[in-house]
Amino acid sequence: MQADKAVFDTNIYLSAILSGKLPKIIQFAADCQILIYTCPELFDEIERNLKDDFFKSKINQPPAEIIDLIKDFTVEIEIVQRFDRSADMKDNFLFDLAYSAKSYYLITHERALQNMKHVGEIQIVSPHYFFRLFDKKW
Repeated sequence: MQADKAVFDTNIYLSAILSGKLPKIIQFAADCQILIYTCPELFDEIERNLKDDFFKSKINQPPAEIIDLIKDFTVEIEIVQRFDRSADMKDNFLFDLAYSAKSYYLITHERALQNMKHVGEIQIVSPHYFFRLFDKKW
C-alpha cells in the first residue's frame, strides 16, 4: 500500500506543541503510513513563532529542539514558489509544498484556507476531518 501524503500548516504544529499533541501527530503518521511533508519556509515560520514572547512563555523547550523533533518524522523538500492565490498570501508556500510533494491534503486550522475547500486536487481540511479519514481522533 502506498503511503498517503499530507502537508500540515504551521498553525497545526504550533497548536500541537501548546496542547501536547505533537506525539499524537507522530504516532498517527506512523500508524497510518502518512508522509508529512515540510520545507525550509515552513520551518522558518515555525521557528519565528516559537521565538515569539507568547510561545517562549508557554514552552520550556528550545525552538531548535522542537524543529529537530519535527524534522525527525517529516519529509523535508525544497519548493519552487509560484502559487499566488491563497486566501492568506503568506500561506502561498503551503500550496507550493503540497504541489511539490504531490499531496492531496493540506491540513489547517485557518478558516480562510478551509473555505477554499480545494485547489486543484489538494483538499484543504481541518485536522479533525483528516484524522477521521483514518478512523482516528484529533
